Amino acid sequence: MPRFEWAGISSRSADDLVGSKPRGNAAREDAKAFLQRVLVDGEMPSQKVMDMAEDEGISARTLKRAKSDLGVVSRPSKEGWFWRLK
Repeated sequence: MPRFEWAGISSRSADDLVGSKPRGNAAREDAKAFLQRVLVDGEMPSQKVMDMAEDEGISARTLKRAKSDLGVVSRPSKEGWFWRLK
């Protein structure tokens, strides 16, 4: 049987590290928090938001689900699509 031994301080729980809880919900919650953080000051180009999310390890599919959950508004412009919080 495998054994886990702490070797220092971590902000992650043992469950996070061994993957014993479903990551899907946590990933979506992380994506929602990310969207709220980056869109708090107003709209941003959607491509920039997607690039920033990718840099933070958030998949495009999870980001789109989080966007839907939060009711993020998309609007087209000559420069491309922009996202903003409701």
